[in-house]
Amino acid sequence: KESLKTCKISFVSNLNYLKVVRFGDDKLKQELQEYIQIIEERNEVERIEGIYQKAFDLMKKNQPMMYLKAAELFSSIVDYKDSAIKQSECKEKAESTRKDIIYDEAKTLMRKKDIPSYEEAIVKFESISGWRDSIELAAQCRRSIEEINIKKEQDRLEAIRKAEAEKAEKESAPEESSGAPE
Repeated sequence: KESLKTCKISFVSNLNYLKVVRFGDDKLKQELQEYIQIIEERNEVERIEGIYQKAFDLMKKNQPMMYLKAAELFSSIVDYKDSAIKQSECKEKAESTRKDIIYDEAKTLMRKKDIPSYEEAIVKFESISGWRDSIELAAQCRRSIEEINIKKEQDRLEAIRKAEAEKAEKESAPEESSGAPE
């Protein structure tokens, strides 16, 4: 009888228990009821600990969505251990990880060193304005766009000067060859 309290599953619906409840004396009924309570409390603690561990494992994945799922799990057991603190921590980490991902994407775009990539990087940096040095990097992207545009304009003007110089050279070349004595 003593080993009943170590059962993994509550025996509340077991036919033999139901017979004891129906025909047994009050002392035996009370004793078995206490065992059931011990089993159910132990199972509840194991269930809650399982949720806690699952949430804790999700946190280790270091991904915004996993942090949010972990926060949701912690909120379902908010009174257990440090779940309330972990829930808050997960929400903060979800946001910071999300911003880190955007920040890294924007920095990768910057390495392409072309205007469309710089413009896309600016949008990303502005979406996380104030995160790390995103404001400075957005400004750096704008300067790089200006430098590219200045370089393009310089190249365009240089190409025009070269074309004009070649044209002038071609126009003056026939005059020199036709300058032969008559």
